[in-house]
Amino acid sequence: MCTARWRRGTTSPGQSADLPAPSPTWSGQVASSLRAEPNPRRHSDGTVIEVTIPRFESFGLVTDTRAVSRPAAPAPSVPSWLLTTYRVFAYLTGVLLVTLTVALVALLGTEPKPEWYGIAWTLHGWAYMGYLGAAFAICFMMRWSIGRTILVLLAGTVPAMSFVAERWVVQRVDVAGTDAATVSR
Repeated sequence: MCTARWRRGTTSPGQSADLPAPSPTWSGQVASSLRAEPNPRRHSDGTVIEVTIPRFESFGLVTDTRAVSRPAAPAPSVPSWLLTTYRVFAYLTGVLLVTLTVALVALLGTEPKPEWYGIAWTLHGWAYMGYLGAAFAICFMMRWSIGRTILVLLAGTVPAMSFVAERWVVQRVDVAGTDAATVSR
């Protein structure tokens, strides 16, 4: 709502300049009783129909009604290929991390470690890099907060947590160009 102030020496059309200005108490009472609607009427698509702004000009109340046709901001969405890439890397990272954690416990105290053990950790590292890239891209496109992004990114470092993060991300992501019913979740 626009806060109106009395301007000295101004008149509205049809009023004389020699009329006394109303007292501040009177204008404050009128202004407080004529509040604009805090939530303007909206179309079903979220656009504002009209905004009523009461303001005072000399002795008369002038009401401006302005039609505002600002479309609502589109909901952020992610391409389906990016979501599929994220899901593949999340599962690959999770399976490798759980398998290698079990192997770590099984091979505890065994020296030297088998050759496949080092190769598997290297493979997990590369899979985690793919997971980080896809997860960061999704978090950026969905405009998530820094804290939420860091939690999703760190989920690939805790055994079996990437499975939980994958479910959480898929439930909250809108896929571009598809209906929610057609996306397999």
